[in-house]
Formats: sequence, structure tokens, C-alpha cells
Amino acid sequence: MNSQPFSFNAFNSDLLRLPPEKFKYLISTSRVNREVIIGGKVLKISNYSFSYHLELSERRELLVMNAYKTLFGYNIYTFEKNQKLRKIGWLKMNMKKNEFVLYEAERDTIIIKYANVMCDHKLFHDIEVIYTVEGDSVLERYRNNEEDKIIRLVNKKPRYNKDRDLYTLNYNNSSIMPSERNFQLTHPKIPSHINLSFGANSENDYRLNYTFPWNALQAFAISLSALLFES
Repeated sequence: MNSQPFSFNAFNSDLLRLPPEKFKYLISTSRVNREVIIGGKVLKISNYSFSYHLELSERRELLVMNAYKTLFGYNIYTFEKNQKLRKIGWLKMNMKKNEFVLYEAERDTIIIKYANVMCDHKLFHDIEVIYTVEGDSVLERYRNNEEDKIIRLVNKKPRYNKDRDLYTLNYNNSSIMPSERNFQLTHPKIPSHINLSFGANSENDYRLNYTFPWNALQAFAISLSALLFES
């Protein structure tokens, strides 16, 4: 795959006006600092394309990446200065659309797995996201059962809301619609700390917030998998 990590000259000129604390975390190899939360949204443009927009302010946003369907997944692109698309990643999915692998610069960096579970006679989706501590091949570490070299994150379990008679996640009073695509990622040992939050604003408009350990490309790819997953 002919893809590369982001570089500073890979962005259109609008990105140069971003505050430094936001700009540096758009570089695909740069994981977000633990104290920084990056806000944005993912739009479903069609059944074959999606886009990621960075939130600049309450009323302003910037298109950063597009994803387009291929035979075995989605290619992810950013923009050159001349507005031409440049491929930066590939989200590969299996035939069942319940396992995904993100490739950055020809290196597999994240595995995303979905499973259906029954609880209180309701069907829920379990999500597991696997990445490596050292940033090397996650597939190799995973297949060799090198548990000391990989980290597994899981989705936060929704709680039953008696007033609304449905299972929900806490989005801190944000106007997020109930959706089976909504999810929040946590570490099993620190369930109160959410490192990625994804929720529906409307049918084709989703809120995406993320922090350490993700970069922009990884956060977009994980969110994309939730929209592509089939139960």
C-alpha cells in the first residue's frame, strides 16, 4: 500500500491557522497528549464514502479526511496543498464485517473486533480495540499471543435508563441520539476514563471526541468501523 504518515505539508492552507495544540495532533504519528481532547464529527456522505471534520470552534469546522470504499475495506485520504487527495491509510475489513485492521504507512497498527452479546434479553455489541505498546505490527504480536506487547481496550457498557426505557451511555448532556452505532472506549482496568467517544447527532452525522492514545487517523478509522460493522 502506497501510504505515508501525515507531514506538515500534507494539509491544505487552512490547517496552518489552527492553534498549535490542535495542529500537532493531526499528524498521524502523533498520539494525543493525555490532557488534550480533540473534538470533531464524522459524516456519512453515501454508502461508499465518509468524511472526518475537525472542530475549530462552536460554529466552525474543517474537513480533514475522506474515506472511500474499496473491494476489501476503505482507503483514507487527506488533502495536499493543491487540494488533491493523498492516501494515508487503509481500513481492511473481513467478509463478515466484524473484524477490521488499520494500516498506516503499510504497517498494521490497530485491530478492531466486534461481537454480539445478549444481556437482559437485549442484543448488544461488544467492541475490542487492540494496539501495540511499541507501535510495531499489531497482527504479529496478537497472533503470537504476546500479551505483554499489546493493549486491549473495550467499549463502555450502556446502562438502563428507566425514564427513557432504553440503554444509554453518558455523553455529559450532549444532544446525542440513541443509536446502536454509539460507543465509548475505555481500558478494562480504568472504566471511568473514556479515550474515544462516538455518538449520533443525526442519522448521518456523528460526534467524535478522542484523546490519548489515539491520533486523528486512528480515531477516524475506529469510528468508521462502527458505521461499517454488521451484526
